[in-house]
Amino acid sequence: MAWHLTIGQQAQAQARAQQAKEGNKKENSSKKGGSGGGAILHVNNYRHGIPEAKCKMSKNPNFPSTIKPGFVIRTKSAQAGADSFVIEAKLSARVYMVKNQKTDKFCALKIEPYYNEGDVKQLKRDVFILLEAAKQDARFNQHYPKLISKGRVSDHFNYLIYTLCDYNLDDLREKVIKSDFSAQTAARLSMQAFQAVHDMHTLGYLHRNIAPSKFMIGLENPTLIYLGGFSTAYHYKRKDGKESPSPRQLYKMAKTRFLPRAYHRFKDFSRFDDMESWLYTSVDFFGRKLLPWFDNMDESQIVANKERFFFDACKF
Repeated sequence: MAWHLTIGQQAQAQARAQQAKEGNKKENSSKKGGSGGGAILHVNNYRHGIPEAKCKMSKNPNFPSTIKPGFVIRTKSAQAGADSFVIEAKLSARVYMVKNQKTDKFCALKIEPYYNEGDVKQLKRDVFILLEAAKQDARFNQHYPKLISKGRVSDHFNYLIYTLCDYNLDDLREKVIKSDFSAQTAARLSMQAFQAVHDMHTLGYLHRNIAPSKFMIGLENPTLIYLGGFSTAYHYKRKDGKESPSPRQLYKMAKTRFLPRAYHRFKDFSRFDDMESWLYTSVDFFGRKLLPWFDNMDESQIVANKERFFFDACKF
């Protein structure tokens, strides 16, 4: 059935279309000019005033949402007598607990889509960091999980098998001990966390998301913590020994309590910013309420409190 518009209706439709075009132009112009200078507490200096980097996702139909227990993963040289691993349980969205069928030891399995256009490949970054850490002296790689195996299940997913760890420090405090750490424990955790961050900088990488949840308790040695969460890591040290600035297009993070002020200002990250996050993390070890800002606050409040922490801390 054909619909016929009257002259008045056509005029109204044209007017609405013109208004929509003008609205889009205003919106685009405001986005282009939204990151100007100004006082540190100006809202346009924060990340919600700056367009975020976009990632075009196209889901790989072969990527499994869940791998059922009993699924066996064999390494490339399995025919030559290498180990095979069987899925035991799912730990998180892309992390599983697996069992080495030869040694009966439990390990962690991390997977990502074999091919997913636009998806950021994170396992390659994890592999590079763990391989570089393995080359270091034992004194400078003890806070990294051991890389056991890596490979690919054709047309489905890439995988990384590494040392299985226990609770991260955030979950340990929230779900197990259900209270703050003792002062002695907090001091030890703080020193080990400092060493882990220092060791990562020695490898030439910035972590860019240091927080209590990124440190995990070891299973074989529960007095040792391991650093993880390398999805935001960046290799800043070039082959000529010089440093290259980290990319500014860091995706908007859901939790910003331990992120440095450079994140809110949309500035390049440096080793100093990792140490700033370590400082927030160390204070949090001594008491969850010692940092007077939380993730549910407005971003302007969070930044204002972080500034006061450095320049007027006596008022906390």
